[in-house]
Amino acid sequence: MKRHLGHQALIIAVAACSYFTALGATRLWDEDEAFFATAAAEMHRHDDWIVPTFNEELFAHKPPFMYWMMRLGFLMFGVNELGARFFSAVFGIATAIVTYHLGRRLFDARAGLWAALALSTCLMWSIVSRASTADAYLGFFIALSLLVYARAVFAPREDTEAVEVPVAPSLAATLDRWVPSGWTTMAGIYALMAFAVLVKGPIGILLPGATIGLFVLCQTPSPSQIGDGLLKRGIARLRTMILAFPATFWRMRPLTAIAAVLLIAGPWFVAVAIKTDGAFLNEFFGVHNFGRFLKPMENHRGPIIYYIPVIAIGFFPWSIFAMPTALHSAFAPRDRSRHLFVLCWAGWMIGFFSIASTKLPNYVLPAYPALALLTGSWLAAWSARKDLLSARWPKLAFGTLATVGVLLIASLLGAPRLEIGGEPLLSKLGVNAALAPDLGRLFWLGFVPLAGGVIAIVLATRERRVAALWTSMAASTLFTASVLIVAAIALNPHQTSAPLASAFHRAGDSSGGAVQVGSFRHSPPSLIFYAGQHVERLKSADDAAGYLSGEGPRFLVTTDVGLKQLEAESDKTIRVIDRRPRFPRTGDVLLISFDRTETSGARTIEQAASEIPEMR
Repeated sequence: MKRHLGHQALIIAVAACSYFTALGATRLWDEDEAFFATAAAEMHRHDDWIVPTFNEELFAHKPPFMYWMMRLGFLMFGVNELGARFFSAVFGIATAIVTYHLGRRLFDARAGLWAALALSTCLMWSIVSRASTADAYLGFFIALSLLVYARAVFAPREDTEAVEVPVAPSLAATLDRWVPSGWTTMAGIYALMAFAVLVKGPIGILLPGATIGLFVLCQTPSPSQIGDGLLKRGIARLRTMILAFPATFWRMRPLTAIAAVLLIAGPWFVAVAIKTDGAFLNEFFGVHNFGRFLKPMENHRGPIIYYIPVIAIGFFPWSIFAMPTALHSAFAPRDRSRHLFVLCWAGWMIGFFSIASTKLPNYVLPAYPALALLTGSWLAAWSARKDLLSARWPKLAFGTLATVGVLLIASLLGAPRLEIGGEPLLSKLGVNAALAPDLGRLFWLGFVPLAGGVIAIVLATRERRVAALWTSMAASTLFTASVLIVAAIALNPHQTSAPLASAFHRAGDSSGGAVQVGSFRHSPPSLIFYAGQHVERLKSADDAAGYLSGEGPRFLVTTDVGLKQLEAESDKTIRVIDRRPRFPRTGDVLLISFDRTETSGARTIEQAASEIPEMR
């Protein structure tokens, strides 16, 4: 018991240092984080717990759970970045603890510890645990529902040797063995899935429910013989699973699942349907669920292998162990049912989003605890000298870590200084050259994986396996924390929305009257959060000119390209109130208004801009 408490204390300490340190020190990052934080801020401002809005318009992207958590954060810390992000960090840590207990149940305490540390220090999970998005909440409820299932069907196994579970002789025996018989257990599992539905909709029950169903179907006995070829055995297995599907589906108590969703998530869906005359449900289900699956939205498309490089980066630094982890999961374990369960979890969730038309890196985050569990299983076996793989695999993995460090140093030192055809490389890549000095100063980040990889190789060569793993863990923690805290703070001054919002509020105060602001060719979600009011989005230069000509103090946020279009459209003098490099793309963003003062002769744009001091 003391060891388990010590493990959990270590997990919480490591994750908390990465997630809570300087959590509110940076402004909201566009686009997702700012979208959802703005919606929560508007619900908070209107004291509305039902209808999400963005820019004072219906925002049907997600159900309300994350907005509720952000509202609690706003009550605790104010309407700011810390309030929006706080409970993401809490749920990120909670998911790591759930992963630890899954590892304990399926493998042993050491595997659970390594799995939880891998999850809590990999790049992508750390990012969402420091962001005002739905991902940490969804990952928590899905992982917790699968933990309840695992505790119901897998016997406890601490540090004992694995024992192969015999294949059930019939479908009925399979269902008796792998589907919890107790109604209360299934009700508890579906209740947790229902909360996941409140986080992100139907996938809250589809992803974990299908994971359990796929695992049970994979356990059904197949009529194929040992001497049959691979293709014949595969066809026989598929046929068996198809025939077993109806009985498996019914045994999993679908009516209980429906009742749980209706009881927990149903009241809010009914309330939002009534308050919006069905508009929320039509857009949420029709556009943001079925629509995103069937066709790419907002140009978020990719090939079927899209998530292979995405996971390699998102699960870094622990993705360096991908090959030995895969080999260990496929060939080494004697008790294959436990690894099969985790493989079904990871395979189903990654496969489902791989065939979806719309693809985003965060879609597969519910599979990250499963990837961490598989990694933790191999790390525990290797450190205890129980793995059957070649000794070169760990050294290759640590070598990969060091190589990434070298490439990172070279990239951060070289890219900001390189030019192609007289134009900076960053500009060629669409990145604002104003970032070059700060990016170049971050070259030291590469020394963290470089040093960790080299030291781990030396220790592994000397057969000091545990020390090698703790070295790589320390390097992973330091690298991830450095990227998400130090590097983020270094780049934070380049964000433009907050200073632009402050500029038009100051200008409006000096002008008197209610401030009105619009945007043309530049309308990041964070601008609306920091504006704290409706921002009129204008589609053309003619619309922008007409907007600025209206009554009262009016301001426009635009780009240098938009300014040129507006200059060609209108003969009025344009006053540039603020101008700064666009982040992270090339060009500038500006805050402008029409000059309403009566002067002899119109000033040029350049003269007006020259009167404004440079702001960073």
